[in-house]
Amino acid sequence: MEEKMRAMANLGHRVLPPQLLLKWPKEASFCQLLMHPVLETRPKMRNGARKLLGILIAIGEAVAYVLSGMYGMAM
Repeated sequence: MEEKMRAMANLGHRVLPPQLLLKWPKEASFCQLLMHPVLETRPKMRNGARKLLGILIAIGEAVAYVLSGMYGMAM
C-alpha cells in the first residue's frame, strides 16, 4: 500500500515508475506528454477524432466508388 501511495504521489510531480520507463519507453514518453504542465502542448482529443473521421470518410468513398463500378467491375 505504501508503494502505491508513493507511486501516486510521484505521478503528481510527473515522475513515472522506473519499471514503466524500462519496459515501455514509448508509452512512458506519451504519458509524459499527456501530463505536461502547459496545457497547449498536450495532444488534443479533437485532432485525433478529426483524423479518424477523415480516414472513415475516405474508406467510405473508396467503397462507394468500387461498388458503383467507377473503377471497373467489382469482383
